[in-house]
Amino acid sequence: MRTNLLLSTSSRRGAARLSAIWVIAAVVFALLMAVLAFTSQDAASKKDAEVTTAQANESAAKDALDERIRAQRPVSSLLGFTPDALTTISDAEAAKKVLDDAKAAFPDMEGVETFEAAMPRMVTAYRAKLDALGQKDTRISEVQSQYEAERTSRSSAVSEKDSTIDDLQSQLSDITSQKDSEIARLEAANEQLSSQVRNLTEQVTAARDEQRVAERTADRSAKTLATERLKFNIERKDVIARAEKPDGEITAVDSGIELAYINLNASDRLTEGARFRVVSAALGADASKTKGLVEVTNVGPVVSEVRVLDVTDPLGQPLVSGDKLYNPLFEPKAQRDAVLVGTFSGIYNEEELRVLLNEIGINVQDEITNTTNFLITGGPVFVDEDGEALEEPRKVEDLTEFAEAQDKGVVVVPMRDVQQYFRR
Repeated sequence: MRTNLLLSTSSRRGAARLSAIWVIAAVVFALLMAVLAFTSQDAASKKDAEVTTAQANESAAKDALDERIRAQRPVSSLLGFTPDALTTISDAEAAKKVLDDAKAAFPDMEGVETFEAAMPRMVTAYRAKLDALGQKDTRISEVQSQYEAERTSRSSAVSEKDSTIDDLQSQLSDITSQKDSEIARLEAANEQLSSQVRNLTEQVTAARDEQRVAERTADRSAKTLATERLKFNIERKDVIARAEKPDGEITAVDSGIELAYINLNASDRLTEGARFRVVSAALGADASKTKGLVEVTNVGPVVSEVRVLDVTDPLGQPLVSGDKLYNPLFEPKAQRDAVLVGTFSGIYNEEELRVLLNEIGINVQDEITNTTNFLITGGPVFVDEDGEALEEPRKVEDLTEFAEAQDKGVVVVPMRDVQQYFRR
């Protein structure tokens, strides 16, 4: 307990000593600050005094400068400085520069060093320049007068020229319009002519091509025609020869009932109603002399039956086995061609005639060719190609087919012969 008391007492003494030191230090610091403040205030007062003195000196210098400027301003104005230059002090360098510029601008200024020496020369030169300008003005006035006179004269000439030009331009416009119209017309005509030339050229070319083709075709046709004509003549001779030869013969005769049998059958394209002229088979008998007439009544596979229509033998001889049969249109084997012309009526109309001819091996053609064997003719023609009635009937002999058949050697068979040799 004692010990704690001693410690507490010792601690309080140490704290008292520390507080005293801090107090002393604060007092010393306050004294130092007071001394420094006093010293700074004294220095600032000295500076303020120096500034005031400098400002006073500057104001005095400025006043002196302004006074000098006011004093030299008339001289500067007289020397010709700009208004801005009047605020500065004129000096020798500026004046010398002005003098040098003046010497450079005026002639005869050699050796001049002052404005006093320069002014008379400048005045003399200026007056000489004015005189020259006056003379030039006079000359200009004279030239202007001459120009005005010439302009007046030229204006009149220009006006006349303009009038002439307008007239010429109007004429040119008319000529140009006429030219354009004529050019357009000529171009159109040229185009039309060119088109016609092209068309004609194409036509000529086509015609030449057609001519060449036609020549080649004609050449081939001529060769073919010659061949066909030769072939036709051979066939024609063959037809004539066959017409002169018998088509068959009688194999048996039944005189009691006027029946006979012939050696022709269905394979020979024999048809019922076909008729044959009978010629005697006797040696030396004339083939043009008809002994009788028979008509097919029944076509058989080997022989066919015929009916004796008439016996016309001049010697009164009856029909016998071996007598020869003739029919100019009958052909048992070969194919033949025929053309029909004229009007067909009566026993056979045209359609029935075509059927009959087809049955006996004759082909009916629409026009005559190199293969045509027969021209079978009917009655007169009463209508034209368009079916219009003719004013007068045309005979078969007047038709072009008849003349063509005769020209080509075609055998002409009248319809009465067909009716004579074929009955139905």
